[in-house]
Amino acid sequence: MTLSTDENNAVAIKPGRCRGCPASILFVQMGPRNDGTPGGKMPVDAAWRYGDSRRNLVVLDDQGRGKLLVRPGREVLGREPHWGTCPARQRFKKRKET
Repeated sequence: MTLSTDENNAVAIKPGRCRGCPASILFVQMGPRNDGTPGGKMPVDAAWRYGDSRRNLVVLDDQGRGKLLVRPGREVLGREPHWGTCPARQRFKKRKET
């Protein structure tokens, strides 16, 4: 099921399930990074949320690609990154080498 596509008809949002908890999530193709390299796919909660100045939200640009907003205001509607809400998020953190 395709929810959004970019101009090349590549899937920009793909549904899925979290490997750590039973949540339904979406994988959003993020826009290019600051250095110009392509962005990766970010897991986000399926539910829409308004900003509350505490959470980060992912919104879609006019090409259907994701953009991360850090603690946006209440007028912003987006999806919260799943790594902020997943009860099993510690399982997926990369360990620092000592």
